[in-house]
This record gives sequence, structure tokens and C-alpha cells, in this order.
Amino acid sequence: MTESKTAELASYLKVQQLHVVRSLRQASKVYPRLAILTNDANQSIVVTLQQAAEDVAIEVEVHEVTNKNVVEQLARCENNAAIQGIVLLGIDGKVSDAKDVASATSQLNDPKSLAQRWLEAAYANLDAVPSLTLEDPLVQVALLENLLQACRRLVP
Repeated sequence: MTESKTAELASYLKVQQLHVVRSLRQASKVYPRLAILTNDANQSIVVTLQQAAEDVAIEVEVHEVTNKNVVEQLARCENNAAIQGIVLLGIDGKVSDAKDVASATSQLNDPKSLAQRWLEAAYANLDAVPSLTLEDPLVQVALLENLLQACRRLVP
């Protein structure tokens, strides 16, 4: 039952995010872009996260990296002004607070906590809020919400 509620809420929020993305593109000429740096082990999460982003017209770059080139590729993404958010999957590295959309930072919420708060607010009668992971559609939507928050800061 809870799984259907998270999917239902994620679907509703995606519609809202699509409106925000369109507004950013049309009015402010800001084109949200997410970079995913990953190793081979996380392909299912990469595919679902990429699809969730594309559902709301967010551009996605996927970079498969090894331990040898992670620092170099991360630096390229950090220095690319067209990329507003970075996610590291299965690799070690430190993303700047300004572009880290997958962790709690001084500027953004932890996507899992944000998704849980959304569930609690939308469904006050839930017996228990489930444990959520990045594979959950609602957590992915929360991660994208962080990306959109980063994009909004670019609007004068």
C-alpha cells in the first residue's frame, strides 16, 4: 500500500516539477542539467534516475568513471556552468555544496528526509513511513527538487 502511495505522490510532484522546469527555461533561460558519475554497479539506479529527470525535461549527463579518473571528471563537472547538480553513485568523491543534490548540505535537504516529510504531510494516516532509498521514485523526485532549487538560485 505504501509503495503505491509513494509512486502516486511522486507522479503528482513530477507534474509540478515539469511546470517549474518549463518556467525556468522560458522565462529565465536556465536549462536544468544533472551530471551522474557512476561505476558499472549502479546501472538500474542510473536508468531510473535518468528517466525521472527526463520526465520533467531535465537534461542528464551520465559519466562512467573509474577510481583513476573520478577526480578529473568530477572537477570537469564542477567547473561546467551548464551543470547545476551532481550525483555520485558507487564512487568516492566530494561534491561542492552548491552542486551536491544527493546529500544534505547547507543549501539543500537530504532527498530521503525530504521524501519522508512529503509522505508524512500527504498521508497523515500512514501507520509508518517506510525506509526510502535512492531507488524509490519519491526520493528521486526529491533529488530533482534539490536540482531545481539550485537552478532557482541562478535566476536574478
